[in-house]
Amino acid sequence: MALVVFFTMGIALWHFTVFLPDHFWQGIVGAFVGSVLGAVIFGLIVQEVSGRGLGDTDIGTALTAIPGVAIFARLVMLGEFSAGIALVLGVWTRLAALVALLMVLNFHFASSAIFKYSFLTSGYGLPVVGCLVALAIGGKGLRWSLRD
Repeated sequence: MALVVFFTMGIALWHFTVFLPDHFWQGIVGAFVGSVLGAVIFGLIVQEVSGRGLGDTDIGTALTAIPGVAIFARLVMLGEFSAGIALVLGVWTRLAALVALLMVLNFHFASSAIFKYSFLTSGYGLPVVGCLVALAIGGKGLRWSLRD
């Protein structure tokens, strides 16, 4: 059962290969093979080293295939909180808007909401992205900000 979990995590990692340049070896198929094999091999090594069998699965089995998931989960929370506080207080507005924009685009891209027509008509799609782009470009010296 652990093999299925590692294979599934490899497929999940494969979705991020759209960020790789077009010159990647063997294109999207090579990226699929690389991500699946990498997750399966890494997961099997960790299962063997930890003394668990291939049939033993728990939440740790899924987290093993994606190294650093606990760290990145905390960094996302910290980034959201910091960007929100900075935007509310008007401190480092351009940097906070850029960080928030990257996070919003990442979330929309990961959920594939950015590729749907409803992204253009929803209140959390294009208006949020547009406002963050405007703040990232011209967010210096705003009237009620704490820092000029």
